Amino acid sequence: MARVLNVVAHHDDDLLFLSPDLLTDLRDGAVVRTVFLVASDYHTYPTYMQERELGVREVYAFAAGMTGTPWRSHAYSCGNLSATLWTLGARVSILENRLPDNATAPPNRLWLLYARNQTSTGRPLDHAPAQTTDRAKLVDYLRAVIADFAPDVVRTTDPTADLHGQHTSGRPLEDFYFHRDHVATARLVRTALPDVPSTPEVVYYRDYTIRDEPANLDAGDAAFKRAAFQTYAVHDVDICPNGAVNCPPPGGFYDGLLSRQYRADAGWVGDLVVPLPADDPAESWPVTGSHHTVRNRATGLELAVENASTADAAPIIGWPHTGTPNQRWRFEANPQGWELVASHSDKSLDLPESSPVAGVQAIQFQRLGGVNQTLRVRGNPTAGYRFVFAHSGLALSVSGAAGAPVVQQPVGPSANQIWDVEPA
Repeated sequence: MARVLNVVAHHDDDLLFLSPDLLTDLRDGAVVRTVFLVASDYHTYPTYMQERELGVREVYAFAAGMTGTPWRSHAYSCGNLSATLWTLGARVSILENRLPDNATAPPNRLWLLYARNQTSTGRPLDHAPAQTTDRAKLVDYLRAVIADFAPDVVRTTDPTADLHGQHTSGRPLEDFYFHRDHVATARLVRTALPDVPSTPEVVYYRDYTIRDEPANLDAGDAAFKRAAFQTYAVHDVDICPNGAVNCPPPGGFYDGLLSRQYRADAGWVGDLVVPLPADDPAESWPVTGSHHTVRNRATGLELAVENASTADAAPIIGWPHTGTPNQRWRFEANPQGWELVASHSDKSLDLPESSPVAGVQAIQFQRLGGVNQTLRVRGNPTAGYRFVFAHSGLALSVSGAAGAPVVQQPVGPSANQIWDVEPA
C-alpha cells in the first residue's frame, strides 16, 4: 500500500486543493497521514477550531469507508515539537499542530516565522501545553515527521502561488488568488525535504488560482469531492452558516473549487525563483537573508545606491564593481516575490509612488513590504535573472555608462534586463 503524507496549513486546504487525489487515496486503501499546521482560532475560539477539526475527521472516515471506526487521540512528539495525533484504524491519521492562523491578531505569524524567522506561540494541544517555535525548529519538526512516517508521496500546496498574476488596486491577489499560510507551509516543507533520509515523490497543488481555470474533474470525481466537502462544511459556519441547507452556497466562493484540481507542475512554475530560507541542492539561486551583488549583463554595471546615501528616495544607478556596501543587496521574501534590501542602509529597492509607467527610476525607501518593493525573479545562473516588479509587471533595466539610472521597462529580450547574482 502506498504511504501518502499531506502537509497543509488549514482544515479544508486538503479538501479544496489536494482533492480528489487525497480522497482517492483514502478510498483505495493507501496509508494516509495529514499534517495541519494551523489552528482555526480567528473567531469563537475554541469552538470553531474544534468543529473544523471534527469536520475533517468525519470526511476522512467517510472517504475511507470507515464511519463505524472510532477516532483515537494520542500524544505525539517529533523533532522537539509536540502535536496531537489522531488515528482511524491502522492506516489513517492526522497531526494537529495549532499554530496561529494568518487572521489571528497579531496577523501573519506563520508567514513571519517563514520569512523573517519570528517565533510563534500556538494554541494548547489536546495532550500538551501551548508551545513556541521558530523556523529552524518547525523545519526540523517537518523533517522528522517525514522521516518517521516514511512516505512514498508528499503532497502540499503551491510554493509559487503568490508569484503569479498581476497585482492591481482593483484586483488584489491576496486571499483571492493566494494565501500567505498556504505559501509559507509549502516553502517550509520544501526546505525540510532535501535532508530527509528517503526521497519521496513530491506533488504540489495550486490553490485559489484554479478558479480561473476550466473545470477539469469528471462527473464522478467532482461528485465525490463535493460530497466530501459538504461532510466537512456543515461544521464550518464561515462556509455554511445554515448548516446543511445550501451547503456550500451554489455559485459562491467555494463552489467553483469543487470541480477543479490542478497540480503546480513544471509548466506552471516555469523558471520562477522561489524564496527559500535554506539551500536546495536541486537549485542554484539565492536564499533568503543572503547578500549578493546584482550585475547587468549588457553593461557590466551593478545595482547601486547613488553616493552610498542612506536617505529615503535616493536613486538606484548602475555602477562598476567596487565591493562597497551600497552595491550589496540582501535578498528577503515579501508576499508576491523578493525584496532587495541595501546592505548599507537597510532600505528596500522601491519604485516610487507604485508607478506603472515605463522609464521611472528605482529608488531606495524604508521597508514597508509593499508590492512596489517586491520583485518576481525568473531565470537561472546560466541564463541570468530578470527582476519584474509585482505592482507593474515591468522589469529592472539599465542602459549606458557608470551612473546610468536603473529604471523599469516592459519585459523584453534585451540583455539590459538580464542580471547576474553573485554572493557578496
